[in-house]
Amino acid sequence: MGWAIDASPGTFPSGVSRAGSSLNYNDGSTCAGANGGGALSPVINLAGLAVPALTFWCNYDTETRGAGYDKRTLEIWNEGLTATFAVWTLASVGYSFDKTGGLVGIGPGPCSEAYTDLETGTPVPGWHLHKVYLDPAWSKVRARFVFWTVDDLRNGYAGWAIDDIAVDEAGAAAPTGWPDTFPDTAANELFGVDGREIDNCTRAAGNLLKWSWGCNNQGDAGVHMIIGDHPQSILGPSFMFFDAVHNHWHMSQYSDFSLWKDTAGVGFVKLRRGPKRSFCLTDIEAIGAGPSISPGCNDIWQAISYNWQDVYALGTSGQEIDVAGLATGTDYLLVGVIDPINRLRETSNLNQADQLHFTLPAAAGAVTKLDNLNPYPPTTTALSVSTASVAMFNGQLCVKLVGAGFDTTLVPVMFDIGTAVVEAPMFTIVSATEVQVVIPAGITTVASVDLLRPLGDAASIRLVGPPTATVPAPGPPPGSPLNDAPPGGGGKKRRCGATGLELLIPVMLIAALRRRSR
Repeated sequence: MGWAIDASPGTFPSGVSRAGSSLNYNDGSTCAGANGGGALSPVINLAGLAVPALTFWCNYDTETRGAGYDKRTLEIWNEGLTATFAVWTLASVGYSFDKTGGLVGIGPGPCSEAYTDLETGTPVPGWHLHKVYLDPAWSKVRARFVFWTVDDLRNGYAGWAIDDIAVDEAGAAAPTGWPDTFPDTAANELFGVDGREIDNCTRAAGNLLKWSWGCNNQGDAGVHMIIGDHPQSILGPSFMFFDAVHNHWHMSQYSDFSLWKDTAGVGFVKLRRGPKRSFCLTDIEAIGAGPSISPGCNDIWQAISYNWQDVYALGTSGQEIDVAGLATGTDYLLVGVIDPINRLRETSNLNQADQLHFTLPAAAGAVTKLDNLNPYPPTTTALSVSTASVAMFNGQLCVKLVGAGFDTTLVPVMFDIGTAVVEAPMFTIVSATEVQVVIPAGITTVASVDLLRPLGDAASIRLVGPPTATVPAPGPPPGSPLNDAPPGGGGKKRRCGATGLELLIPVMLIAALRRRSR
């Protein structure tokens, strides 16, 4: 059990490597048992680099998308292994944006996972790129990847894989500020209501509810929202895909839309979900002073410039919810959320949502607006889950979760007793301390549930267990005065981790490091 450089196992979503072998943690099949270990790079000389950056591709298959179990960590050590310059947690939610103790905002950012785009059916791969800015004053460093299961429960997954590690010139200065994208609403509209808000909503022919959606960028002064293959990008190109329906590039999981109904004796029920979650980011309208840097939608880098707005008009393909079969002449709540699983580093994560409370007409035409109030708006209450149980609720098999921090921006994810992982988007908010999450197709026996929020936090709870064994977090690497364990080798099939040994990453694995290793 531990780190190795090979092409196994073959069960990794999107493959164990990008091509050939990867650096990966498992026993050749799974991560069964309570275990952990690190993989240590050669010394990396930062001399001659004005803005050094560490980049690597990452793929994972573990029991949670958060950071509670099966922890993945990147450490940056000094040359003598006497101290760390930085420690980052890697996860899809609950990850480190900023490194521990140092320059703000230079961490690796979010992980991603393989999924299928709801609107187009396009598969989005699990392999994703991380970029970490290093401080040239650190001079010589060593990178260390650490995997830790925490305990022996739910470890039948493939583990963690790393590929194409490199250190080189970043091509642009490290970020000194952050953008902030938020919906164009009737309340924040600078030029009067202009029809680009969610309030511009209609029942179209064919039982489709359609609406407008505008996204403003007004974060730190002059800071653009840039994604994709660009030196100043805050989210790499692996979070984008080419949408064959729209015939241009999209950021995956940029927004989420849902329809809710307050139902007496039941709760606030999520009835339907819109299929469109991926979007092109571009400049449509200036909302203040400042240049547009957007290249449009036909490139693998995109931007919403500072003081500009992107607009997704009423007729945007896929921006709709089928309301066939729903009662008319009664009220519903349409909720839209930007960056629902918090992949974008922004100045605020509390302004990501907008909503329209309206009456649904029986025939095609504009809906009747009532207000913009949401009984469960985004909250700063810490997200937590204390208990979970499975039972029938409102005619459906659900997982009852008791905890805190529940609101309409939640993104539940369920894990099967096997290895299936399925998003569970339909749920009812019974109260501020209880939600009932519908068990989706693909889950036979629920093993655990993750709750994610655009605020950036996550909560996980297991419905199986408790574990029979735990293991301490891996200590400092061999060779460090802080750890007197013997050093491990670097052979191709050497797996070491639970014993306290370490894999020393061979220089030949890292072409870009070869030029700078000492």
